[in-house]
Amino acid sequence: MKIKTPDVTTAVKMGRIIEGKAGGQVLLALRDSTVLLLGFTGLELEEIASLKTAPKPGESLVAFGDIDGDSSMEIVQAVGNNLYVIEVENE
Repeated sequence: MKIKTPDVTTAVKMGRIIEGKAGGQVLLALRDSTVLLLGFTGLELEEIASLKTAPKPGESLVAFGDIDGDSSMEIVQAVGNNLYVIEVENE
């Protein structure tokens, strides 16, 4: 399987970010400051969500976890010297 992303990928993480979805997800950070969440449907990946966090493109890193102890996932993206915390809403 080969997927072309809209921009250069600067970070990738895999895991279960959204509960209730079959299988896990792939979380990508792109060079243009976009966070892209992909999910598995059978053997194919589908886009679940995307969010451009910074107005100017900049290489970014990404991580996820329950950082505030409220039993829900947060995505943390670092773009330059800025940190963005994105709350994940489960369906």
